[in-house]
Amino acid sequence: MFGSRTVLIVDGNAYHGIDLSSAIEERDGCVAGPVASVADAIRILESETISAAVVDWDDCEPAGPDVVVLLAERNITMAILSAKSLPSRLSQAQPGITVLVKPVDTALLLDALLIQMG
Repeated sequence: MFGSRTVLIVDGNAYHGIDLSSAIEERDGCVAGPVASVADAIRILESETISAAVVDWDDCEPAGPDVVVLLAERNITMAILSAKSLPSRLSQAQPGITVLVKPVDTALLLDALLIQMG
């Protein structure tokens, strides 16, 4: 379903990142990460072609806002996972971001990402 496109995972929880990586690979996707820092995300964005990203807002703070802005500047499709609402300044600056409230079923998350990717 992902057609070998690469998804960047930004998640400070290694277990969740590994589970998400496996689910993406089962759907014929490639995975970059998981990473938990802005520096690691930048390194990947500069060295690989990224089609989409999943950002776990709660598990990668304080890097979350910077990573989301960086992805938006590069027009990379993204889904953000969070147990709370995003700061209003970020929501206003980056309209159209898909935010899914945790806990999120992995299949639902990947379906939402695929729909966004077209």
